Amino acid sequence: MEGHFGNVITRVRYHLIGEDAAAALGSIVAHLPALTKDRLNRDIGELVDEHSVLYLRFDKQRLVVGALEEGTADPVRIRVKPRVFMLRGGAREFYSKTLFGGS
Repeated sequence: MEGHFGNVITRVRYHLIGEDAAAALGSIVAHLPALTKDRLNRDIGELVDEHSVLYLRFDKQRLVVGALEEGTADPVRIRVKPRVFMLRGGAREFYSKTLFGGS
């Protein structure tokens, strides 16, 4: 792809499943600041769509310098979609328990 000023833009897409997906998501959550974790846990329902997909967006510029912060302008997007059988208690409950150890 090419940017507005002719610069090269590379799109990277990963599709992780099983243990790899669980490990990647666990690593992301482990690196989140405490305040961000609290907000995500509290507002998790707003981040999940009608298909039980969780969308996380992180500031790309801050990520380059090693900081994992939420961002909406030109973000790095992470889409989490567990298998249906994992969502028996509901998406909100599944994500809260899986990501934050809550109920």
